[in-house]
Amino acid sequence: MVEAGRAGGEEKQGGEELLNNNSLSSSASPASRAYPNSIGCQRSSTFSTYRLKIMIIGLTNQKGGAGKTTVSGHLAYWLSQQGTVMIVDADAQQSSTNWMKDLQLPCKTMIDPDDLFDELPALAEQYDAVVVDGPGSLSETTKAILSRCDLALVPCKPAGLDMHSTSKMVRILRQARELRGGMPHVGLFLNHAKKGTVLLKDAQRAISEKNTGFPLLKTMVYDLQVIADAPGQGTTVWGLPGATAKRAAKDFEALFTEALGVVNGKR
Repeated sequence: MVEAGRAGGEEKQGGEELLNNNSLSSSASPASRAYPNSIGCQRSSTFSTYRLKIMIIGLTNQKGGAGKTTVSGHLAYWLSQQGTVMIVDADAQQSSTNWMKDLQLPCKTMIDPDDLFDELPALAEQYDAVVVDGPGSLSETTKAILSRCDLALVPCKPAGLDMHSTSKMVRILRQARELRGGMPHVGLFLNHAKKGTVLLKDAQRAISEKNTGFPLLKTMVYDLQVIADAPGQGTTVWGLPGATAKRAAKDFEALFTEALGVVNGKR
């Protein structure tokens, strides 16, 4: 099992781990240099208070089109503003690989489950965080990701077929946690959400913690065209102008901060 919070020294005060300034450099990252005039990520209070505990974050779901690549790319960029990040593209479509080249973020394509199992811990020793963009299936590749990640984030699209797929994913998550003694930490969240719809309310009930046993993050990612457009333009919502892009950026920041709270025991 990969131990969270291994890299760098740790100080404790009042039972809380403080930020290790040597671990998360304040110097400009490759991603920030790529957007010298863009809307930058605001430093999260999670990072200003806590040292990054998690090392490997997996975006997983059985269903294709749930938004794993879009969320993982934005997560990697957001984390790159705080420290060093490697994104692992474990999807055969390799959408993250091309996008990360535009963002000037390090990316490694790794589809074979044995390679993932063997190499993810080594990558976690080299970077402050490793983000894994998983495939849209419950393949051995997905199981390998769950066997190594410290936090599994599951984007769920509020639609009937997607909810059915999520129930299968929940079963695999339970099995992984049983085998690993309670790891990985898990956070479900709604993606492509539309405000005020019956489908959204039904989805919130279907994947509530009461029904799945896993936290449903309060923050949702809404169905905004600017989010879908960002990868094709070789950027993130932080690199796009306009009020809608700012709104999407705010939602992502809230989502990622809340997700880290799952590991920090704040959710």
